[in-house]
Amino acid sequence: MGGADSALVYDALAGEGRAAEYPRAEAWALASWMGVTALGMPLADLLLVRDGDPVGAHWTSAVLMALGAPCALAMRETPRSARAAPASAREITRGALRDVVRVPELARLIAYGMGVFVLLRAASQTLSTRRSPLSACP
Repeated sequence: MGGADSALVYDALAGEGRAAEYPRAEAWALASWMGVTALGMPLADLLLVRDGDPVGAHWTSAVLMALGAPCALAMRETPRSARAAPASAREITRGALRDVVRVPELARLIAYGMGVFVLLRAASQTLSTRRSPLSACP
């Protein structure tokens, strides 16, 4: 999940006056994303990558993105009059740092995310020079 996904979860809850539920909702969203990714990536590789050629996977991604575009365009923003006044970047940064200090789980989650990012970048470089081990499965 990216920052925009997290912001969407927070904004949706805050818009309903349920911002305090954000950490739990974010944890569920992140766990769901990880579970789907853990199952989906090997399955996609097995089903869509033939003889090391990822063209099928790329076309499938393109079709899914094309289907998702109208959904994104159909989303509606909360009317500006119903939203709180925007905070400055400094206030947002201070609030985020305060939250990290107050909630140690956030620091661990950030560290975990950074580790996953680094490992994915390293794996991406490795896989771009070799065939994926899963593509050899029948």
